[in-house]
Amino acid sequence: MLELKIFTFWVLKNLSQFLSWFNSKIKKKFDTIFYGKHQRKFYPNEIEDLVFKCNSIDYINNRFENEIKTDVIELNNIRLASGLQKINSFINWEKSYIDPEDIESLHRWNWYLFEASNNKLEIKKLNWGLRQIEKWIDLYGNELEYPIKKLNHFPRWESYTISERISNYLLIKKIFNLSSKKADQSVFYQTKLLINKLEYFDDLTGNHIINNARAILIAGISFNILEWKKLSKKILEIELSKLIYKDGFLREGSSHYQLLFTRWVYEMTFFSKDSDDKKLINFLEFYLKKLYDKCKFFKIIQNQKIEIPLFGDVSPDFGPEWLFGLYELSTKDKKSQALNNGYSWLNLLSSSRFKIDNNLDSSLYQKNGKYIFPNSGWYRFNLNNSSIFIHSEPKGVSRHVGHHHNDNGHFCYYYKNIPIIIDQGRLNYMNNFFTLPRAHNSLTVNGLGVVPNNFNRFPKDYSQCENSIKSNNYNKEFKITYLTSGFSRIKKNLLWERGFRIFQKGLTIKDKLSTTYNLSVKTYFHFDFRIKVKIIGDDIFLTGSGLTGKMSISSKSDYSLKIHNNNKLGLGVQSHSYGKENATSTLEIFRDKKLNNDICYTIDWEN
Repeated sequence: MLELKIFTFWVLKNLSQFLSWFNSKIKKKFDTIFYGKHQRKFYPNEIEDLVFKCNSIDYINNRFENEIKTDVIELNNIRLASGLQKINSFINWEKSYIDPEDIESLHRWNWYLFEASNNKLEIKKLNWGLRQIEKWIDLYGNELEYPIKKLNHFPRWESYTISERISNYLLIKKIFNLSSKKADQSVFYQTKLLINKLEYFDDLTGNHIINNARAILIAGISFNILEWKKLSKKILEIELSKLIYKDGFLREGSSHYQLLFTRWVYEMTFFSKDSDDKKLINFLEFYLKKLYDKCKFFKIIQNQKIEIPLFGDVSPDFGPEWLFGLYELSTKDKKSQALNNGYSWLNLLSSSRFKIDNNLDSSLYQKNGKYIFPNSGWYRFNLNNSSIFIHSEPKGVSRHVGHHHNDNGHFCYYYKNIPIIIDQGRLNYMNNFFTLPRAHNSLTVNGLGVVPNNFNRFPKDYSQCENSIKSNNYNKEFKITYLTSGFSRIKKNLLWERGFRIFQKGLTIKDKLSTTYNLSVKTYFHFDFRIKVKIIGDDIFLTGSGLTGKMSISSKSDYSLKIHNNNKLGLGVQSHSYGKENATSTLEIFRDKKLNNDICYTIDWEN
């Protein structure tokens, strides 16, 4: 309610800006109602011309290989978005799940690709999977004759879901030489459908359009259809430079999606190497190397196990660990022996994979130093045994559609490559708690974050603020300062400054709010589930993963402490992968009244 009250005052002062924004919103809403979600008017002209040519392509029998008939081994469970789901030897395609992402995952055939990624794969299990896919086609294949407007009512015909089906099926077909005439023909016509419902949404076009292009390119190469390859190439030429910052980061604010998107580009390059199109291969490799380099930015290795800090959304398609095989693809890297020995994307490619000729050794981002990319908003600071990761949008809110969270002022802290203060991740997409400020290592003022929750529902002129990050070296220490004007919408000229000091065996965090107003402030720190947190007197003791340390708080203002462990609100929960959670500890520090002085948090490690 407080946000609405503040926004109302802003509207009264900025009525013309509000009306302009509101009229634009209403127009887009009416366009969606009358013309549908997928509007061809958003297609670039070059794309529209190529789509017209693609629509003339028809099915030819001899494009496809003969059906392979082999024995099957039935599965008792399949992996969907939220985890393993039991089945009775066959898939019930009509089954309803609590999480809509499980339904999407089922119809994307992601479970089929996941099973194929088992390092102890039995091909007979894939044969069983192929028979289940044929049953899916028996059930839904006739729907391809429906008008697009009618298909839009079915989640199984969402463009992203179609893209996943096409890519998953054709990837397995290429690697394992496993296919059927029925599935080939269905995938052919699904590609034709996809071409006519590309995910162009004007200024809301995001990573999905690249997934569309991936499916069309893979289908074009697999079925040797030049028009499809041309269409995909044009989409990639137009969109990749928009979605990827010049420094190589995906613009969508998620560390997990950086890996997922890089995998898409790798697979397109993988298929393209079967063609004679050297220009396409060089084009894809240019972006692949940039993306891959920034995957290394997030890499942490501890006891030969890879981890990444989970900023932003976690994809329900495939978990972060499944993608860590990406880190084995550089010609400059030594094998970390950190891969999951069970299911891994890398297992799919086996001897077929190609190395990424990347001149930058991944150990660069492990060395002491500052790795700063202000244009994309990513920062990493390594000193002695400590690493701090920060993501900060210059204007507080995302400049683009994506998978960002309301994580201003947030950071992740590692000591000896062990996660200490972490991002809670994203348990699922049914609850937006994990996107909110209190789900991050940040603070709220009078219950509000630096920018409004669901900031895309407000005009940018209202939501935006000024963020800055500065750093310097001093006497073998790092000092980092984050400054934001975001709280000025609550109280005029209210600035929040958060300072970090990395020293030999610890970290200091200092928060300062430049005000004499009466405020209610809550600060949150989320600890990794392997770190046990215990309050004794005025001290907070941290133990776990072979570490022993103490967190102390210094402030002239009164404060109170509370530890949350897996509470109903979502505090005290850590999610490493979509649908999976661990109970952990969230430390909440509460202050109110006049806060005209600093509060300082210091972590000291004994070892």
